[in-house]
Amino acid sequence: MKLVLPPNQAMLTPKPTTGGPGSGKTVLSAYLIKEFRKTAKGTLVTHFHCDKDQKLLSSTETILSSLLHQILAKNSHLVDHAVREFETRPRGFSDSLGTLCTVLDNVLQDRNCPKVYCILDALDECSNPQALLKELSTHYSSHITDYRHFSVKSPIRFLITSQPSRNFENYALLPKFSSIIDMTTAENFRSREVDIRHSIKERVSILPFSPKVKRKVHAHLEKGADGMYLWVSLTLDELAKTPSGNVDQVLRSTPKDLDERYTSFLYQIRRKSRDWAPQIIRLIFAALRPLSVGELYLALKLLKDETDCVNKPLDEDTLDNFENDLRLCGPIIKVQDTV
Repeated sequence: MKLVLPPNQAMLTPKPTTGGPGSGKTVLSAYLIKEFRKTAKGTLVTHFHCDKDQKLLSSTETILSSLLHQILAKNSHLVDHAVREFETRPRGFSDSLGTLCTVLDNVLQDRNCPKVYCILDALDECSNPQALLKELSTHYSSHITDYRHFSVKSPIRFLITSQPSRNFENYALLPKFSSIIDMTTAENFRSREVDIRHSIKERVSILPFSPKVKRKVHAHLEKGADGMYLWVSLTLDELAKTPSGNVDQVLRSTPKDLDERYTSFLYQIRRKSRDWAPQIIRLIFAALRPLSVGELYLALKLLKDETDCVNKPLDEDTLDNFENDLRLCGPIIKVQDTV
């Protein structure tokens, strides 16, 4: 997969990216979040992943609430914009799309608002993507200074991913200066296959196996990839922890698709952890934003009605032990920078 944009246009305008399941949209999103946080100094990187199976994680209001929360949590001097609207409409504040849009627009127009990159993943799973796209278009259209040079005063830039759908074919809902990266085209599919082969070659080369075993692994991954980055990545993660003598067994039992892969992850959770691991997984999936290790620890305690820890500071040993416990859930949970 290649994301090649002219330097003067990179992340300047909304970039809808479409592609089928497993084609690399979420991988691209995760990579960009990580890279932007390392390289885009002075820029706040926000993100949201829509999930149609979770009502709260699929609503337009939740997306805007989460975006606002991420901005205000890092910029307390902008909170007054939300407070003023809340004092005017205290009832149903977070349920009103119009109110949330007003707050967001006021925050973004504040001269002290930092640059913001917002990555919206899986917008096709949003309950009302048209409403969000319409608001996005309205916001950008009111800040245009020069269509010809894509000069936009707004401090926020969006990258949106979605499975192919009429939502992204309806160009009237998008700002006229948006560009769409369609990962389903033959050209992009070929580029993705090239990138997947390159990734396989690089990662297989560092596996602690003999040349013969590496060739077998390489051939197996190329044959089974079918354009799915995630399947390749998850299989390589498992092989990296596999003794060379067990490689053949792992390759024979490799799940053929992502559903089977995630099912295998659940079965890998140690039996002693299966009484609390499902609670951890539910909390993570139900959260409107990524939780810190401390927040997840407290949420689990509250779920068990153990409220005595709420008003006590969490010591480092407790958090370190809990973080180690999280690793017992296997590859389905990943702790990154204590989140």
